[in-house]
Amino acid sequence: MSADEPGGQGNPDIFRALFQIFSDPGRLQWDLASELARETAAEGGQSSNVDPMRRIRIEELCRVAELHIASASGLDTAVAGKPVAPEVVNPPEWAARTLSDWKPLLSLIADAHAAPLDGMEDGIAADIPGLPPLLARAFGQAAQAIGPAMLGMQLGSSIGYLARRVFGQYDLPIPRSPSEKILFVPHNIATFADDWSLPADDVCLWVCMREVAHHAVLSIAHVRDHIQGALEEYARNFSPEPSILEERIAAMDLSEVSDIEQLQQLFGDPSEILARMVGPEQGAARDQISAVVAALEGWVDHVMDSIGQTLISSYGPITEALRRRRVVREEGERYIDVLFGLTMDQQAFARGSAFVEGVVERAGGDGLAKLWSRPEHLPTPADVDAPGLWLERISYVE
Repeated sequence: MSADEPGGQGNPDIFRALFQIFSDPGRLQWDLASELARETAAEGGQSSNVDPMRRIRIEELCRVAELHIASASGLDTAVAGKPVAPEVVNPPEWAARTLSDWKPLLSLIADAHAAPLDGMEDGIAADIPGLPPLLARAFGQAAQAIGPAMLGMQLGSSIGYLARRVFGQYDLPIPRSPSEKILFVPHNIATFADDWSLPADDVCLWVCMREVAHHAVLSIAHVRDHIQGALEEYARNFSPEPSILEERIAAMDLSEVSDIEQLQQLFGDPSEILARMVGPEQGAARDQISAVVAALEGWVDHVMDSIGQTLISSYGPITEALRRRRVVREEGERYIDVLFGLTMDQQAFARGSAFVEGVVERAGGDGLAKLWSRPEHLPTPADVDAPGLWLERISYVE
């Protein structure tokens, strides 16, 4: 055995994995994230194929939702002339598809995490207990990759946890490439219905209505472009601080680490670390994202409430349960919220609801119909808190 090999300290497999991670920036960001996302999402045997009968039922209920959402909202639910095409997936498939769809945005965040880490190379490995010489050199040579390595692990596990909870594509209202397809996760829908003793078909139709309503708005080019532009501005302006990584790495004891999950735990609460990297330049973009997302969620709730009682006999209990559920953010969800500058708490939903109700009180359904009609009509942060001022402002750009 050479002097450079682990020599019995810790787990040789984790050392080899670490060497690969920190020596190959491409793998640490995407292959690792994808592997962790799938493994986390599949916990509890959720990787089996979707029951064909559930697939058929979601397709049927989605047709019903599409017709009623289009009628109630006045929006075209088709994309490039193609009607909504529900695509049912299991949690690991949702995780893989979501990571792929978000990759352009996540690449900007990864670049920001990799950038300003000068000064970490000298002496950082000496502070890590149990690190053999081979790994010491790897850390020294690849200090610039530590931030993206953390990001890859945190992204993978967070998206995996999210996949075990989401019902469809728009639990987080993040635009994806234009498509008539909408992802649904019937395993999670059925589990929720069983846990709450709610009619499975009613819950499924509720979810279909919500997904189609989001899809109708986020398929409008100027709405999608506006949100995407703000997300990109937010993503590229993270301000990683070497001191944060130095603190975490200096406190590591790799001698007891035997797998990637334990390694990730050594980095600490990912949402807390990420929150410390949010820079002042991100404030304006975050405010734009919050304003449009609040208005979107308020609008979706309004449209669903206008037709839900006539379509779903248990609409009230389901709505109460699901709207409470959406503001309970678990660790993985909180990380994604900070990552994208989203505010998905009770205050944000109440803010959007108050805006929509204020518009309807002053200008009725015709006034609300203008919300998504033109780029100039999209609400600013000030507008969302003052629906009367929004109506006055858009009257000047008609």
